[in-house]
Amino acid sequence: MCSVLAEFQSRKAHRVQIRDKDLFKYLCCMLVVVIGYMSAWTAVTLDHTGSRGSILQTGVTVDNLVYVVCQSKWWDYVIETGTSHSSFSHSYL
Repeated sequence: MCSVLAEFQSRKAHRVQIRDKDLFKYLCCMLVVVIGYMSAWTAVTLDHTGSRGSILQTGVTVDNLVYVVCQSKWWDYVIETGTSHSSFSHSYL
């Protein structure tokens, strides 16, 4: 990562060449992460529906309007924590 950042600190124009093989590796990594996330979310949701029946929660506003939302479970908090950690670490760089 430092070598990449060092390239941007110079005043010369550099031509960056990314091979198709490298692009395919990046795409495969992103695909694995997305499939892993979706699989874990599906497993948690199926586990929740088996124990209580529904993941939907009905609420009422002050004006007596009824709305339906998905219940927040531990998976949502894990994802929010990971997202916050990722945002803070990337803003530090």
